[in-house]
Amino acid sequence: AVVAAIAATLFFSVGTLYLRNQFLEMERMDVRRNLDSALNAVGSELAAMESSAHDWAAWTDTLRFVQGTNPEFVEENLMSDTFQNLRLNLMAFYDASGRLVHAKAFDLEQGAATSLRADALAAAASVVPTPLSPADTVSRTGLLSIDGSLAFVAVHPILASTHEPPA
Repeated sequence: AVVAAIAATLFFSVGTLYLRNQFLEMERMDVRRNLDSALNAVGSELAAMESSAHDWAAWTDTLRFVQGTNPEFVEENLMSDTFQNLRLNLMAFYDASGRLVHAKAFDLEQGAATSLRADALAAAASVVPTPLSPADTVSRTGLLSIDGSLAFVAVHPILASTHEPPA
């Protein structure tokens, strides 16, 4: 009877350890799947933002605006629909020297323009290379920490519609 009790206890202990290891492995696989899904979602969002940044930056109208020869640009292009369609909270335009030409903030939940936050502008400025090299025609994307929250960001040098740097 003692041998049977020891065998049953040993079998129970080994079986419990085996099950625990199986559950841990299932949890690891579940965490990996969730992490992969999150990384894919972040990558998709950054790719969409990069595409939008490229479209807006490689546009002669934008280039003329930052050069001071297209004053109608803001009124004609930076309306509420633009921010809502692109799902953006902030658009900032910098000239080749890194000087802020124009910025506009938008509250997507309220559907209206909002005041510019100094911390958001400072964070945006921190990722703008200054001065810009004329050969720089590449987008940059990533995540920024702004006041304890993460924000997606995409930056692209402003070029003519032909993708040529400004003269």
